[in-house]
Amino acid sequence: KGTYLMPWTDEHAIKGRLHPNLHANRVRTRRFSGSNPNLQNVPNRTKLGRMLRECLIADSDWTVYSADYSQVEYRCFGHYSGEPAILKAYRTDPLADFHREVGLLIGLLRDLAKHTNFGILYGMGLDKLARKLRCTRARAEQIMKQYHARIPTLKALKSRLEAEIRRTGKVTNIFGARRHLSSAEAHIALNSLCQGTAGDMMRRAMVRARPVVRAAGGNLLLQVHDDLKFRLPGRNIAAHRETVEEVSRVMSDFPMFKVPMPVDIQYYQTNWAEKVKYAKSS
Repeated sequence: KGTYLMPWTDEHAIKGRLHPNLHANRVRTRRFSGSNPNLQNVPNRTKLGRMLRECLIADSDWTVYSADYSQVEYRCFGHYSGEPAILKAYRTDPLADFHREVGLLIGLLRDLAKHTNFGILYGMGLDKLARKLRCTRARAEQIMKQYHARIPTLKALKSRLEAEIRRTGKVTNIFGARRHLSSAEAHIALNSLCQGTAGDMMRRAMVRARPVVRAAGGNLLLQVHDDLKFRLPGRNIAAHRETVEEVSRVMSDFPMFKVPMPVDIQYYQTNWAEKVKYAKSS
């Protein structure tokens, strides 16, 4: 009530609309942040979170679309590491699920592999990994050894990034953007590289998508992490197909990466909690 509903209705609503501030340069990782109100932080996995999202509705005779990069940080890792097993999986299936593929490599169920990916890629210690996986410390250590054995490029990439920070004091992503880090922050170098890359991809996506959406009479609404929301007039999804698929194309057009960067599209004509998966044409 104090974080969401009351500020939305009492402080930030203007004629039934919210107009959040989007900040491009306040976060060191180069991700966007939001305020007044922060709509990037609305829960989505709880009953209350769903109720909050039900409050955010589409205008009558408009359709709201969400174009969401699929597992973008892990795809960035696949690119920067050049891990052969990961590259092979994406060459076989551009829509491959990173967590499932890693689970197959190291012998874990997908959900456990997801926690392990997050922990190991971003420097989680053994004790915290064990708590996350709900296993013993010895089992967590065994999983970590398996991970490094099956994905050997991870240690090499981390070592290279840490050496770069000690030598230059910064990490530089594929777009040339830099994040300055101290030697004591070297352990977050991989996280910084992948987060910064994802943030710069979204910057380019917004610039590319805007004229496409505007030409169809729509406009961009909001950016939430890896998700770009825009709306188009009317509720005939077939009539929007050309515009929606052009947005998907320009957002995915990053040939400099070794892995594909696909976009998942959803839409709603009621409220944010009732998104429906968009079926692309074959």
